[in-house]
Amino acid sequence: MDQTQSFKPAATRAQRRTWRDELVARLAEFDAVLRVRERTPFPRAILRRLPRLKILLATGLRNARSIDLAAAQELGITVCGTHALQRETVEIAWWLILS
Repeated sequence: MDQTQSFKPAATRAQRRTWRDELVARLAEFDAVLRVRERTPFPRAILRRLPRLKILLATGLRNARSIDLAAAQELGITVCGTHALQRETVEIAWWLILS
């Protein structure tokens, strides 16, 4: 899958399993994830399979419902972002500074 493509939920159960497995495989090594495009959902089923994940950064929280905030809190994952629109460059710069 091209790095620029977002992960989109699939229609069938088998496709959803493949999509989740692929996302988890890509993110398993990371302690922090910066979600630049808000199309990639982070439900409990994905978050619990990322034991190293400590922080999930989002460029804006316009689509915050796509992140299971209750599951993130239970798993000790900090979720943060801003309400600013069109400020992705600033957010990425701060993410790099803090990392």
